[in-house]
Amino acid sequence: MKKIVYVCYSPLTTVYENIFYVFGLKDSGISVEYWDLSKAYFKDISFTNVIERDYVRKIDTLKELEKAIKSEDSDTLYFLIITYSIKTLSLYRIFTRNKCRLGFFERGMLPSVATGVGVLKKISKLFSLNRTALISILLTRVACILRKTGYVKKFDIVFAAGSKAYSIHEKTCRVVPVNYFDYDNYMSLRNSSVRIVAGQYVVYLDDNIIDDSDYEIIGVKSIDAQEYYSVMSNYFSLIENKFNVKVVIAAHPKSNYIKNPFSEREIIINKTNDLVKDSLFVLAHYSTSISYAVLYEKPVLFIFTDAMRKKPYFSTILAFAKELEFVPLNINAIKSIDDIGVGTIKKEVYDKYKYLYLTSRQSEKEYSNSIVLKTLTEEAT
Repeated sequence: MKKIVYVCYSPLTTVYENIFYVFGLKDSGISVEYWDLSKAYFKDISFTNVIERDYVRKIDTLKELEKAIKSEDSDTLYFLIITYSIKTLSLYRIFTRNKCRLGFFERGMLPSVATGVGVLKKISKLFSLNRTALISILLTRVACILRKTGYVKKFDIVFAAGSKAYSIHEKTCRVVPVNYFDYDNYMSLRNSSVRIVAGQYVVYLDDNIIDDSDYEIIGVKSIDAQEYYSVMSNYFSLIENKFNVKVVIAAHPKSNYIKNPFSEREIIINKTNDLVKDSLFVLAHYSTSISYAVLYEKPVLFIFTDAMRKKPYFSTILAFAKELEFVPLNINAIKSIDDIGVGTIKKEVYDKYKYLYLTSRQSEKEYSNSIVLKTLTEEAT
């Protein structure tokens, strides 16, 4: 294996370039390409933060993809940065037909909303769904069955963060324990004494739920922006008055707040790790950056609005809160500062979360890039 190809249905960004260790692999003598299939799947979506590189290859159709694969050496290793589903079944079949070597990064496992749900509740939920949603669930089930039968090949190597991710693949391929991205970032900063915000503050982990292109991709309509920011700003004021602190916004990496919608509160982007480290506690919906709160052992106030209750991501808020044993709060129902309280963390609960989703006993003292580069360079020799 002298070449690695990352196959993704969104364009290359600096984040992808970093988390997939492109330059490290190149420095190790491994050829790297990034195949951009965004036009094959999302012709009408406008992506942000796109970067151009000479190792990017744009592929507009699945027919072009198969032709590109046939021109590659048989020992090329393809990392699919594409979730397997009924929509991507044809793509996975192409790699299966051509007997490609496949890799995957299982580094984004989240608390499951299905945990602890009984059979009767599952059945009643199915009957409550509309026709479109029910068909989607059935097709997803079909895709899972096809994979189990061998119609779609399994991965050859998986880099997995946490025991949840590891357990999915351990019986089917080589699994290498690594860390979740946030855990690596945490290791690099945890002993730093540098503060980027003076004084006491609370940090809000922004999800960019109004403008995130990911929702457009999956067809989730955004909630009303004016109402959302008004409710959030009012709640932040209550927090500030009760605890005599300021609320600082840890902006989502894909956000673009040209005009400040949070009543002129300080917005800081790409510094979530720093902000959580020195905060008193954390406000969040369902941001994966909740991992920083776990690692720095900060209490989390899980919040939502009336409008958010009607969206698919509401179940994720509930799942996060349940996993960390906090009670989520509808901030539309808050009338005074007396209605606000901060829960106490449970060390054993946070430790359990850490090893389920963020790291492992094998990888917790080593950076993921070292593990990945060592593993792949050994594969190449």
